[in-house]
Amino acid sequence: MINSEKVRDILGLLIGIVTIPMAICTLHWSNTTSESITEAINVANTYSFYQGKAVRKAMTQLKIYDIEMDLKISPPATPEKLAIIQERLAVLKKSADTYESDPVSGEGKKELLDKAKKIEEMRQRQSSTSTYYGNAMILLQLSIILASTAMTVRVGLLLVPAAIFMLFGLFVMADAATLFFPIPFF
Repeated sequence: MINSEKVRDILGLLIGIVTIPMAICTLHWSNTTSESITEAINVANTYSFYQGKAVRKAMTQLKIYDIEMDLKISPPATPEKLAIIQERLAVLKKSADTYESDPVSGEGKKELLDKAKKIEEMRQRQSSTSTYYGNAMILLQLSIILASTAMTVRVGLLLVPAAIFMLFGLFVMADAATLFFPIPFF
């Protein structure tokens, strides 16, 4: 039984103190959730851009093939016309190569795929962090509820699970910041 006014004051203070990490968890949970959503959009956009480059490359290669077939079927009448067509082919082949890889602009298929994979890794990390902060927030809320209930109904036995939830919530909160220790059921 919790009868002492001093014990109840200390419990009230502890409940107030536990709300601070809970508020921090709420803020981080909100931020990491937003960042995870942003990264999901970024990765979708990057993959769409990659697909666009693949289509452009295929269309350019078809155009090259058509021109080469036309040259075989009906060669140009003058060397000047042949030179113009070969010049056009060279430009198209260079374009097709840059669609595959373009380190200068970073917008070749190879570079876009690498970028998308990095964004996916960041999104996965943000998603995991968000989950950890969300779970820590719930554990800290349960701790506050149990401690408040223990004070209200004056049952000291409720302080044991309250303390367990609080300690585990603080551990999960600290782990969310580093993802050092993967918790299997989170």
